[in-house]
Formats: sequence, structure tokens, C-alpha cells
Amino acid sequence: MMQAFSNQFSVQLKKVLLGSVLMLSVLIIGACSDDSKSVEATPNNLSFDLGEDFTIATLNNDVFKQDETNPLNYSFDNLYFIGTDDTDIKAELKASIEAKLTEINQGSSVTVDEPTSTGIIDSYTPVDFSVKATIQQDNLASNKVDKTYGFKIVFIPKWKGKETAITETDGVYEIYDGSELAWIAKESESNNFATKTIKFMKHIDMDSKPFNGIAIGIHVRSFEGKLDGNGMKIYGLKIDKQSTTNVGLIGILGVGGSIDNLTIASGHIKGKDWVGAFVGDVTTGATVTITNVINHATVEGT
Repeated sequence: MMQAFSNQFSVQLKKVLLGSVLMLSVLIIGACSDDSKSVEATPNNLSFDLGEDFTIATLNNDVFKQDETNPLNYSFDNLYFIGTDDTDIKAELKASIEAKLTEINQGSSVTVDEPTSTGIIDSYTPVDFSVKATIQQDNLASNKVDKTYGFKIVFIPKWKGKETAITETDGVYEIYDGSELAWIAKESESNNFATKTIKFMKHIDMDSKPFNGIAIGIHVRSFEGKLDGNGMKIYGLKIDKQSTTNVGLIGILGVGGSIDNLTIASGHIKGKDWVGAFVGDVTTGATVTITNVINHATVEGT
């Protein structure tokens, strides 16, 4: 029942650049050219308009969305990881821009310089990346045109597999990283969080490390609190409980429990019976609320 329920919330997101640096993954929050106006016709109609189908990293179903008033402005709302450091990010930027410009300028020579970056790479701190592209048609100097693209990339920390205890404030537990979510899962073994709110404050990358989930199993307390996603996303969510019943981000949702405004952007959830992305099962007779949730993780029951 709940497995089918989680599947119906699948939707197509927008394509994004993903990358990891050291133990970090990345979220592109914006990209634009060095021009504030739309690109005008260049010699022999050479085009630097990357188009709304422009992609960096061919992962999942996410796409870049082009601003209608400026062909070189892009917005992004998703993240995944594609490499191990900024070298991988630069390689993806270079290859993707070169491929797209070659596609829309057939017969011309396209070269893209090695991207450069400014700023210190730190958690949730924007880093500027700059990429210069050149299109050459024939061998005439007048048919050679340059353009520079700019991207802001934010790095988020990956979960290192540990737990960090947090304290509630006015009935709210704020979650900033995977270690705090792992602590909530551990605490759920003896705490149903009734009348409490678990609120996500940042996107979280669980790095596909084994995660126990909240209130999972048959003889466990149900989760009776409010899980407030706050518009955030969980990446790399791995719950592997193939011999366990009632499996999901929350195994059993109980009286008064709710989940709202949360996306599981990637992951793999395995269980025995009653398996779902967000909820495995609901306590008999309980009234619960699940709103505005999206799942892209694979859900598997035996």
C-alpha cells in the first residue's frame, strides 16, 4: 500500500551539475554569462545560446531551465555528486559546454578553456567558477568569437556515518546534517517525538552509507511527531533492511504524525513487507498527514 503511495509522488526534476570535493557534494545555485543582455547575432550566426536543454553531467532527469529574457541565465534546484574534487567539477563544466556549443554550431571549431574558480571551498559557501568558450568558423579572424560563462557552486557536507546529539528548542529539533538525522533515528528507538517537530534546515547528503531509518521494525515505537522538510532534499539515502517489516524513512507513522515538504532526491530503500520511501506503515486507526513529498529513490520489497 505505502510502496504504491510513495511511487505516485515521483516527478521530473531539473538537470543539474553535481560534484563532490574531498568529502563534500555540490549544489549549483545559479549560472550566468558576463553579459546582462541576451546574446545578439554573431558573425555567420555563431551561437553561444546553450538552450534550456543544456546539461552538466547526464544524471537522472534533471534539466537546466533557461531564463526566457536572457539565454545565458540558468536556475537550478537540485544536486547530486559526480566526482571527488573540484577537478571533476571543472572537467564536467568544460566537456558539457564544449559538447553543447559544438552541437549548435555544426561545422565550426569549438574550444573551451579550463574553468577557473575563486573563493574558498567550504560548507554552504558559494564558490565562483568561470568558463571561457571560443567558436571559430572557417579561418577568418572576424569569424572567431569568445564568451565567458559564470557559475556559483555551493558545497554541502557528506554524512560521515556518525551521530551527533541535538537539543530541542521550543519543541523543535533542527537538522543541519546527516549526523543529526542519524541521531534522530537512534533516539526514535525509545522516543516517539509526540508533539515535537523535526525540522530540516539544510539539504543533506547521506552519501549512500547504511542508515537505520526512523521508527523501523515491528516491535518499535511509532513516530508521532512532525517531520518538516522545510523544502529541503535528502541525497544518497540508503536503508537496507531486507529481513525487516515496516521500512522507510519513517518505518511506522503513528497518531498525529506528519511529513511535509520534503524530497528524497536519490537513494535505495530495501525491506521485507510494508516498504515505502517516506513511510512503511501507519498505525491502525491513526490519523496522519503526508503532504508535498517527492521521491526519486528506488524502493524494493521482498
